[in-house]
Amino acid sequence: MSPIKEKLFLETNTQFLRIFGTDRERRLIATRLNGNILLSSYFVFKEFQVLLIVTLIDFYFFIKQYNNIKEACREFINEYSFSRKYKTLFIAIADDLKNYNNPMKAIAQIELLINLSIKSFYKDISFMIDIAKCPISKVKFSPGFENVIAYYHKIQCSPTCCTVYFFKTKKTSLEKAIEKERTVNLTKVPGDKKKEFNKLVMIYNKILQDFRYSQQYKNALGDTIIGLECPKSAKLITYDNIFIALGQVFGINFEILKHPPKTVKSFKLLKN
Repeated sequence: MSPIKEKLFLETNTQFLRIFGTDRERRLIATRLNGNILLSSYFVFKEFQVLLIVTLIDFYFFIKQYNNIKEACREFINEYSFSRKYKTLFIAIADDLKNYNNPMKAIAQIELLINLSIKSFYKDISFMIDIAKCPISKVKFSPGFENVIAYYHKIQCSPTCCTVYFFKTKKTSLEKAIEKERTVNLTKVPGDKKKEFNKLVMIYNKILQDFRYSQQYKNALGDTIIGLECPKSAKLITYDNIFIALGQVFGINFEILKHPPKTVKSFKLLKN
């Protein structure tokens, strides 16, 4: 008798690390996912675009501007050293670009990396959920400088943001979450995530007063949207401990993966 296949919903960090994690991280994720039915969503893909692809294109523009890889790297680090962009770029490119003294080759590598990362996002995914109806989640990438510029502008969040529509359809879920908030067991939630959860509850209350608040706080609401998109029949696979709290108030079936001890980064996507 064949083992029962689980439906596993992959959120943004899980998708990112199954592509760009260390060899061991990718292997552990692959082992957990193997043989099961994998789901994700277009909203997760939108977050993946903002996390990775916008960062790569920002670096692409630095190379275009300075026409020198070392100078572009130095200026990018000066600009983004205290932001998530710096860490994301390092994880994504690792050693793949540092030996390219020719800016045109580096730009071509970035375009190739963007294309490959998009294909890798969809690899083995059986079904993409589209509850959030994010208007920028299905923008197509094409290589070439003019196309990259057009793509970059199309995937920036705008007044057409989906959050008002989405949370109107999830009003009952927000009301139930606020009712359950006082009974949530936060003993296993790290301190920074407790603060994040408390802030989210405050935002939920504001949204129920006026759904337009969801646009004002949209950057804080990504995990909430992803959690509410996860089908009841599926298990959300994540590295983010915020789902210990969100799982309780929204009734999300989730599994927190543990990061293995850090090893030397070895990114192979461009070489396979």
